[in-house]
Amino acid sequence: MSVKGGIGVRGIGVSAVILALGLAFILPGCMALNGFINNGDDDQAELAIASSNPTPGERRHYTSISAGLIHNCALDIDGEVTCWGLDVLGSTNPPSGPFTQLSSGLFHTCALDRDGQPTCWGSNTSGQSDPIMDNFQLISAGGAHSCGVDGNGQVSCWGADESGQSTAPDGVFDALASGGAHTCAIARDGQIQCWGANDEGQLDAPQGTFADISAGSTHNCALDLRGRIACWGSDDFGQAQPPEESFVALSAGASHNCAIRHDGALFCWGSNAQGRSDPPAGHFTAVTAGGAHSCGVDHNGQLACWDTEIHPWLEPPTDLVASAGGREIRQKYDGKRILRITRR
Repeated sequence: MSVKGGIGVRGIGVSAVILALGLAFILPGCMALNGFINNGDDDQAELAIASSNPTPGERRHYTSISAGLIHNCALDIDGEVTCWGLDVLGSTNPPSGPFTQLSSGLFHTCALDRDGQPTCWGSNTSGQSDPIMDNFQLISAGGAHSCGVDGNGQVSCWGADESGQSTAPDGVFDALASGGAHTCAIARDGQIQCWGANDEGQLDAPQGTFADISAGSTHNCALDLRGRIACWGSDDFGQAQPPEESFVALSAGASHNCAIRHDGALFCWGSNAQGRSDPPAGHFTAVTAGGAHSCGVDHNGQLACWDTEIHPWLEPPTDLVASAGGREIRQKYDGKRILRITRR
């Protein structure tokens, strides 16, 4: 859950920005979203164009990227994280690395350092950014919860658990995906187990042997050993109807998905509102589907994000730093309008 400046939201309240996305990543009962909108925290939200500080003019190379509802975070070859988008409760303010992997949830992100220790930042309304301290091999951030797989293949979760999404079963797992209010994992034998909310059938995993899995708001998609994709759960926009071809990687968003073909080309399906399922041409090594947008890392290690609207979470920070002459540019919401702030 994964960028043209701040023009598209200038003068619009943060709550309105979220609603304008079509409530793209809703949790059951709207608990996390309503908690953010109604508690007054939106008056303190910042719209961070580039929250980390690359060397002025430096062309950074990235290895992975993960999209939340209205923010993104990317990991570069040095293990440092850069985040951008709407800075809800610190979601675009990552700590210094180095890190080896990261995962963005609704309004928070978690990452693992080289020792497997987890660090999370952003919203912590349900404890989703207070990780269990263990040595993890995998980590995944969901709506208002997070989960990790330790060196023994055991899953531990923290954060919201009103639907049982943080109550992991026993077993040995090799892949993990946290969704809106549910979680899925692939066991050592390739079978999928899911737990948490099941209002849209998101726990009804298909039989088969799978290698990778990705969870959206209320649907999931998994990649089998032949590279074929199976999806289940909500299907109101066709997001649970994957193409019948082979892929090497996939990502499930709020109501759409994107995958990478063997030649590095992208294919997306499901909702195409705001152009989130119209990827650019090129060869990509990583892809992520977010709330109402998608992003990827191309074969040169450069970032690309797409939809047809002008939103701050679509502007990868490398170009912005170069065009800004090395100055830090942030935009702050004062409760009435977006203010542009430039610091040298």
